[in-house]
Amino acid sequence: YPMTNLWPIARDKTGSGWLVDEVAAYGQAHKQMILNLGFPEERVFLVQPPFAKLIKKNEPKYDFIIMSWFANCLTIYGDHLSPVSTMRSALKVAVDCGAETIGIKIKSRAEKEYLLPLLNEISISVDILEGRFFEHVTKAKAIIGGVSTAVAESTIAGIPYFIYEPPNNGYSNELINSSSVIQLEKIARTPQELKDLIIAGESSWTAPLVDLITS
Repeated sequence: YPMTNLWPIARDKTGSGWLVDEVAAYGQAHKQMILNLGFPEERVFLVQPPFAKLIKKNEPKYDFIIMSWFANCLTIYGDHLSPVSTMRSALKVAVDCGAETIGIKIKSRAEKEYLLPLLNEISISVDILEGRFFEHVTKAKAIIGGVSTAVAESTIAGIPYFIYEPPNNGYSNELINSSSVIQLEKIARTPQELKDLIIAGESSWTAPLVDLITS
């Protein structure tokens, strides 16, 4: 699920036409983001997010699942090393907020190279989770992570997702504000802001749920 208009739908070489005939939108909020790019409304059709039917009953095992980060290096703000410092600070905040059980959902096994040393810096044990996110989302009481499809998946599952995106991860305020489903004031840019979000218990998804799962 695209949280921001990071990758515009491609125009043809004249700049006046489009390289696709139609676009599938996952609900009204996603449709609005497509329309904001200038794509013709009559060529957008609505579908249910494919992951919606995959979410099962919540059976919490972890106080937090923390999603690993990839820096958005398509912008000048992105630092490819930032996921390391981001994960370190997210782990510390989770422990400071009283977490006793944590799972880290990785995107690639190669991430273990930097993750495992970080786990020696905190006082509790952590499980490394692999595979598809929908297989794990219902095991969490809350999620910490970046701008990701996982925000929509967590919302459908009814689990708060706290977006933590320090600026050097490559997401500018302008890019975040281009979204129809998240707002800058519900996104943490610093460890203290992440802690404040968690204490407030306010998920970073801000659109009505109906905009995500129905037409």
